[in-house]
Amino acid sequence: MPSESRSTAESTAVGAEILHLRHVFGAPPRRVFAAFTDPQILANWFGPKATKTEIIELDLRVGGNYRFAMHMPDGGTAGLSGTYIEITPPERLIFSWSWAEGITQDSEVTLEFQDHEIGTELVLTHRKLPNIEQRDLHGSGWSSSFESLTDLLEGGK
Repeated sequence: MPSESRSTAESTAVGAEILHLRHVFGAPPRRVFAAFTDPQILANWFGPKATKTEIIELDLRVGGNYRFAMHMPDGGTAGLSGTYIEITPPERLIFSWSWAEGITQDSEVTLEFQDHEIGTELVLTHRKLPNIEQRDLHGSGWSSSFESLTDLLEGGK
């Protein structure tokens, strides 16, 4: 099944950039939700293309933490962590987002999993990004990740 992707961006104030992405996956909401919450599935697609993600911790409960190491093709590693704020399977997932180095401002990700005629429309809202450059970089990263998830869900991997 073909997938579709759309993105928009919004500036609300300095240090409060918002990224909006919509992507349609050819899989039901429960499968797409599981791809974000099952560490064995998540490790197979999360991160920009050619990135290998190591799931160090994933405590899937409100107030639980996650911690990932994203091993980049150039040999570098980026640490990512956060806390789960809301978990409503298979409809909604909200968590904080914090890089181990570089960006000192925490941001927040909301994922909404909606029924769609070919499967699931995922609506991502990434709030509190520090500037337009970071908003756009995160948009590229999420879009690349969604391509990898599409491959996984639709049998391309």
